[in-house]
Amino acid sequence: MALSQGILNRLATQGMQMLGTLTEPVTYAHKTGSNATSTSHALTVHFEFYNANEVDGIELRRTDNRVRIPKGTIAFTPTRWDEITRTADSSVWRVMSVEGGLNRPWWLLQAREGA
Repeated sequence: MALSQGILNRLATQGMQMLGTLTEPVTYAHKTGSNATSTSHALTVHFEFYNANEVDGIELRRTDNRVRIPKGTIAFTPTRWDEITRTADSSVWRVMSVEGGLNRPWWLLQAREGA
C-alpha cells in the first residue's frame, strides 16, 4: 500500500527537524524553462556530499552536492535550470539533475557550484 503524499510530507518535515543545524537557508531561483524568468524562493535545505558508491551511470563530480528539499515545503517542481544561492557564503549552485516526485517525501537535486 502506497503512503499518501500528506504522510510523506510529514515524514520529510520530521526528517528536516532531525537534521537540525545541518540545514541552511538558501535563495532558490526557479525557472520553468531555459529562457524563462526566474522566481526567487527563500527555503531551508540540506546539502550533503555524494558517497563514492553512488557514482553509477550519472555524471558526477567530486565537488557536486545533493540538495534535499522536503516536497511539502514548495509548490513548484524543480528543474535543471534552477539555481541555489547559499546564504552563508553567497555561492551559487546550478541544479544538474532532479530526483523525487510522485510518492516521494523529498526532492533530491544534484547541484554543482558555479556551473
